[in-house]
Amino acid sequence: MDAYPTATITFAKKGSLNRDGTGFLAPANLGMLITACTWTSRKWPSRAPEGWMVLRAFIGRGRDRTWMDMDEKRLAALAWEECARFSGLSGTYDRCWVKTWEQGIPCQRVGHRQWLEKLGMLAREFRGSLAFAGAGYGGVGLADCAAQARAAAERILADPSIRHG
Repeated sequence: MDAYPTATITFAKKGSLNRDGTGFLAPANLGMLITACTWTSRKWPSRAPEGWMVLRAFIGRGRDRTWMDMDEKRLAALAWEECARFSGLSGTYDRCWVKTWEQGIPCQRVGHRQWLEKLGMLAREFRGSLAFAGAGYGGVGLADCAAQARAAAERILADPSIRHG
């Protein structure tokens, strides 16, 4: 399976965010570096200490690898500029963490759904605890992967051929 590069940049800034919602998406036709910005501390208030806000920028659009030639400082500066502009923030961030993945987002080919159905059928025919979960199967987001893991565990636990306990 092909995979495309991606990055997340997490920013911490003293202050508060005076916006509704939990972030925004940046469609490709705007020509922005980021694909989205999540106001992490609004989604999950426990992620930031009192008096701080946390934002997370997402970078990576398919085959576009131009951003991978940037050093972390430049990448963070550009991402912050876009996040701040659309979040109504001024100034700069106080802390920043950059994480890049050369093959971060799996690219599913035409026929992936049919392949998954066949794989699932073969797994059900296999007696024992065989289940599949992860970004390359049914969704790349953390919530998707968690849901897949939960469903896989439930399938395994429901298999009468496996002794539990």
